[in-house]
Amino acid sequence: MPIWTWRTVPLERWGSEGADFPVAAGVLGEILFHRRGGTCQDELTRRSNSEASEANEKAEEAQLARFRLEVQLAPRALTKDHYDALQALRGKIDKCTITSIRAA
Repeated sequence: MPIWTWRTVPLERWGSEGADFPVAAGVLGEILFHRRGGTCQDELTRRSNSEASEANEKAEEAQLARFRLEVQLAPRALTKDHYDALQALRGKIDKCTITSIRAA
């Protein structure tokens, strides 16, 4: 049985296989890390879209609440008939304050 040493094993025979293995391992590692990174990226995108939709829903609810409050606090406009009815009450009620702003 011969003793193998680096001097007896020609580089031409094992050199290409020795170089191909690290390249193949590197490519496999790239593929595995890319797949893992893609999975993580998909999860981050899903979470971010979920949080964004929740934030949008809360913003819509806040906007609706603000609109309802503005409607409650908005100045009321009287029609001519209502204004005349209030004017008719002037002598019959002890205290009645009517403020009017006429449109230009």
